[in-house]
Amino acid sequence: DFMLAGAYVETGAPEPFSPLYAPLPTERYLRQTANFAVAGEVARCGELSKGWQALADLGRDLERLGRQRRIPTAVVLAPPEIAARPGVWREAAAFSGDQAEHYDPWLAGRMARAVLGQAAPEVAVLDLTPAFVCAAGRGDILYPPREIHWNVAGNRLAGEAVASFVGRQWLGLPEAALSGGDACVSAVAPPLDDAPVNACLLAA
Repeated sequence: DFMLAGAYVETGAPEPFSPLYAPLPTERYLRQTANFAVAGEVARCGELSKGWQALADLGRDLERLGRQRRIPTAVVLAPPEIAARPGVWREAAAFSGDQAEHYDPWLAGRMARAVLGQAAPEVAVLDLTPAFVCAAGRGDILYPPREIHWNVAGNRLAGEAVASFVGRQWLGLPEAALSGGDACVSAVAPPLDDAPVNACLLAA
């Protein structure tokens, strides 16, 4: 990847963050973005059946390990940049010839929660999509240019979301004890029709 993606670039990120990231060539980045979009298209749910099955297996493994070790387990769902920034998806759709309106940024997270809820109900799930959509909507840049990982701001937002989740889910902390952080941490997904998720579950 080092040779294919280009030289790693200093970002000036303070410790303990990694100061390295690998910006992808534009064409490769747009192709990868278009590939991510498959998880948000109801008509293509069947293409991901092996992936959803693998997620169900992972959930069952986590549930079993949690019981054996008597520790709570969770899965954190990290959204791709296209879920948070519609402009990125429009660019990738134009590049790949896809229809931008077919992409549902909430479908992958809702589908993952549904799969895990059926396969491993004892495993908690945190979907970071609402927080990232909220932060991107106010203008935050959460990913480096042409990179699929988070930058410092993205890592900070994810860290606050995980800390808040652990505080509520497992430590029993009251909301007042969690105040003072990023307001987007408490963002929630809009209520949506379950029909697309049900269709995907049947296809998977």
